[in-house]
Amino acid sequence: MSPIPVRTCKAIGLLTLCVSLLVLVRELGLSESLSPLMYALLLLLVLLLSFHVAMSRRVFVLVALLLSLMNIVWNEHWQATLESALFNACFITAFFSALTTLKFVAASSPAIRRCGQFLSQQPPGRRYLALSIGGQL
Repeated sequence: MSPIPVRTCKAIGLLTLCVSLLVLVRELGLSESLSPLMYALLLLLVLLLSFHVAMSRRVFVLVALLLSLMNIVWNEHWQATLESALFNACFITAFFSALTTLKFVAASSPAIRRCGQFLSQQPPGRRYLALSIGGQL
């Protein structure tokens, strides 16, 4: 696959940031009226990303579209179901964006890397305990 153009990368980043901020706004109870905007931005983000992934990944998008259409046809409460699914997708987008941000920040810290190496090098008998307790460091 060819590299993603810089302009597209910026658009993907901006859309991800906007969706994440709108999830935060909704979760804090500040405004539910922005939900349609959040859903529209998410769909645009998925559309943009789907052009830059392998066909095997696009199948997931096609299955989601098919399931959404089946929901609309056969479920009399399809709006609530679809809105719930869209919000879950927005939340997952925000959640993984936050995790990725933390990963990149932590990767730049020598202390965090040393801590991770220490925890992962524990013998199997102590590894679970070390990761459970030491993961808080």
